[in-house]
Amino acid sequence: MTLRIFASAVVLILGAAVAESPGDGSSGQAVTHVATPQGIFAVYPVNDPEKDWSPEALDALLDNPAVSGVAIRERWENLEPKEGEYHLERLEQTVAAASKRHKQVQLILVPGFFTPRWLLDRLPAAEGKDCGKATFTIPYGPNRSEKRELPLPWSRPYQEAWSRFLAEVARRWNPDPAVVSIAVGGPTSVSVEMSLPAHNPEDLQTWQRLLKATGQAGTDLNAPVLEAWKQAVGTYARLFEGKTLVLTRGSGLLDSGKGEAQVARDALVAWFSDSKTKTGSNLKATQTSGMQANREEAGGIRGVKDLSGDTSFSPRILGGAQFNSALSQHPGKVGDPHRKRKGHKTGKPEPKEAEADITPLEGLRNVLKIFFNDTPAGERFSGRAGTAPIQYLQIYREDIEYANRKEDPDFQKTLEEAAQALKSFGG
Repeated sequence: MTLRIFASAVVLILGAAVAESPGDGSSGQAVTHVATPQGIFAVYPVNDPEKDWSPEALDALLDNPAVSGVAIRERWENLEPKEGEYHLERLEQTVAAASKRHKQVQLILVPGFFTPRWLLDRLPAAEGKDCGKATFTIPYGPNRSEKRELPLPWSRPYQEAWSRFLAEVARRWNPDPAVVSIAVGGPTSVSVEMSLPAHNPEDLQTWQRLLKATGQAGTDLNAPVLEAWKQAVGTYARLFEGKTLVLTRGSGLLDSGKGEAQVARDALVAWFSDSKTKTGSNLKATQTSGMQANREEAGGIRGVKDLSGDTSFSPRILGGAQFNSALSQHPGKVGDPHRKRKGHKTGKPEPKEAEADITPLEGLRNVLKIFFNDTPAGERFSGRAGTAPIQYLQIYREDIEYANRKEDPDFQKTLEEAAQALKSFGG
């Protein structure tokens, strides 16, 4: 069976599943007056609230004229440290500060490895049909290489607890037009990307044992993971109203070396995009969070624009991207178009690689060229002109802070040009 046939089969299975699932969020409502994310958003990650959070820093980000809003990324463990005890003050401050300036907020709420301790302690760890968690290596991000417990994507207690938390978020911010989008999460690990820790032999073997022990082993390694993603989309569609639901691409699903991760990702994106997959009163968007000058592939930004430019969807599927990391801190990593691509993340520390000697401004222009390729603004950024619109770009707070320091005035000017281009495309 070829990968293409295999992917088609998975889409058909998912389509059949959503048609008979009462939790798929199908309401039959028409999508009207839904606020859409548009422009440049400052990514504000809050990993350790005591160290990372600053209302003054938030204000400075929102006051930058190139910025349309903030994409705040929070960990579930910090937002609900005890069951039913919600610490949502930072989200409240973010929405209030954005609303005051008539700007927007995108929510990126991360469970997975950052699930609260009170829930992890309840999930059975023994490898059997009721197993709810296992220990894996964090494959990337600030906690890279740490060993942590991860709730299994198909764990019912995990899904139910996450749904209750999301219901509280929806209750507070469904009526607020400043909150324009929320990234779908749940069957995830480090982020809201399609990413699980399975790219080293030890972790992959753990997944294979778990699938066998829970009676889910089969020819498709990702079948139960895709089913969990389908249920997560249904949960968000049921709870949220008048928002944009963002499916974040990634290449980190389960893979034994036969290309299963790519096939599963493509099948999930196709299912999500299908008009038969209802999202209530919400719009749909896909996003890549690995935006770099050396990345322009179908699984990433090119695939995002293929969907956003497809006029057969009604309403249109929106598109966006997030810088892979702070460009101003590592311009030769994020902004070098000739940088050698690496394979899958293993969770092990990587040897430091020499970075190209380029400035933050040069790196920014290189990334924007790839980002705007094949859009109406492509030629303005030294790239290819096309017809595909794209709605938003998420840039880390460090880059906005770099612009605010005015070390290179052309950096800010370039951000403003990109913001104007994004706003010219419309929603």
